[in-house]
Amino acid sequence: MSISDDEILEAVLDIVHARLSTVVEAEQVVKTLRNAIGEGSGVAAYELAMFVCPGFMAGTDEVRQYFLQFSGECEDLFKTAFPMLLRNAEEGRVHAMSRLSVYYQTGIPPVTIDHNVMREWDDRIAKELAKDRKNP
Repeated sequence: MSISDDEILEAVLDIVHARLSTVVEAEQVVKTLRNAIGEGSGVAAYELAMFVCPGFMAGTDEVRQYFLQFSGECEDLFKTAFPMLLRNAEEGRVHAMSRLSVYYQTGIPPVTIDHNVMREWDDRIAKELAKDRKNP
């Protein structure tokens, strides 16, 4: 069964808003995201990178300690996510486009900061959302 980017994002945000209070919740997030990565979701790889990269980690001290075991995967996850996000964006997935915009805004590896490319992705997002509003 394939998990959509919307479902991934919803699950991740639900847990983040709950502040990831237990390691069990964190383990479930990691499992869900890794499964989605296996299905080709760049959004899932990006979100997992955001969880495991020092400085981005959310949750209680116990949860942050749990995520630290994966911190060595941070850059690799961002690099893995990038081509997946490009494929997902070409399929019209707005969540993937928004992550690509962030890549170019901040210079997440493997890209460097390029605000022109960032704006191109932002324009594509706006066009895709406008198209969705016209065809509900």
